[in-house]
Order: sequence, then C-alpha cells, then structure tokens
Amino acid sequence: MATPEDSTSHHPLNARPATLADAPFLGRIDDLATKGEGEGDFLGPLLSGLDTDYETLAVAMFQERAINWGEIEDFIVLESEGKPVAACSVFEPARMDPDPRPYRLRLLPRVARRLDWTPAQADLFVKNLNAFWPRAYDDLLIPQADGIIEIVGVIPEARGRGLGSRLLKEAFAVGRQRGYTTIGIMASLNNTPARRLYERVGFEPYLTFHSRYFSGAFPGIIKYKRSLETSAAET
Repeated sequence: MATPEDSTSHHPLNARPATLADAPFLGRIDDLATKGEGEGDFLGPLLSGLDTDYETLAVAMFQERAINWGEIEDFIVLESEGKPVAACSVFEPARMDPDPRPYRLRLLPRVARRLDWTPAQADLFVKNLNAFWPRAYDDLLIPQADGIIEIVGVIPEARGRGLGSRLLKEAFAVGRQRGYTTIGIMASLNNTPARRLYERVGFEPYLTFHSRYFSGAFPGIIKYKRSLETSAAET
C-alpha cells in the first residue's frame, strides 16, 4: 500500500522557475521550512526585539534578492491547477556570497527600508544573526555536492499527495540540466518526515552535526548527498 507521500495526485502538476512575482509565496515557503516537523520557532532569537515575524522578513529578503541560498530564478515552483503549492531552491554553492549564511547582509539596507526598520533595528538584526548563527558554524555550510537543495516546503493544505517527492525529482532534473553530478540537502535531526522523504528518493547520510556542535541551541543537522545518475528511486 502506498504511503500518502507516495500516492499519485489526481490534480495536474506543473513545475516552473520562480520569478520575482513569486516572492510572497517563497517567503511563505521559507517560513514553513524553518518550522519543520519538531523544530518549532527556532528562529525566534533572530528577530528578538524587532516586532517582525519571519515570513514578513523572508518576503522582503526575496523581494530585494537578499537570499543567499539561490537566486529567485534558482527556485522551482510546483503548481497544482495553476496555484503554487510547493517550492525549493537548487543552487550552486560556488555562486554564494563569501559569507555562506542564508542572507546577503550587503543588501540589508534595502531590506531594512522595505521593512521600515531604523538603522538601529538593522544593526540589531545583524547582532541577533551573529549571536544565533555565528561564523563559527561555517563548517556546517561547506558544500558536500555540486548542487544544493534548500528552502524546501509544501503548503499544509496540499500535503499528503506526494508533492514532496515530485518536487525533489524536479530538482534532480534541474541539477542534471546544469551539469551537476551530485546534489546535497540538509535536515534537522529531529525532523523525521523530511529525513524519511530524502532517504526514500535516494539521498544518503553524509555528515551529522549533533546538538553539541551548536552548544545545545539547536537539535542538530544531518547533511545528505545523492548521485544524479538515474536510479530506481526516481521510477
């Protein structure tokens, strides 16, 4: 018997590259991705004292092209009956800013203006980021593959229809078109649904960063790697 994630949807699906007009939807997906199963609002400290929720921040980051984990056009949007239901980025780590963290801080002044932040609020965001995600964690972001999949999400009302698997298979196809031979992804150690999905479509564990690496501030991360040669996992 097929699991809900393996079941075939009766709704027609279309995959396309994202455009700047998708920024609000991608902001929602980014917010969902940061609140994966068992993770809760772990990004709360990032916005401490700013009176801004994460989805609002993420939308502004996309609108100003300040997301470091893929250009807008690197995102795949999966549509059902013409409406976006899932998305992820497929990007080349070599094209990231030298600071490998999720945001291009050089563009923060533009993001701050869009959010009506004062200079003091922008400075507070940087202070929060440096405390929450210090550069000491850079080892975590050393790429394990030619291409990386990030910011993966399916809207709640479309879950249980196999869209996660379909989205990742679209990401594999994009990776092959770009000439990647391997592709990587990350998941929280306690996000069991994501880990099961990734392993089901052919990802294998590559490296684990346990909670001790984050001084207990995060439950831990497992990095996965997969060959982009055709396999039974995609049939």
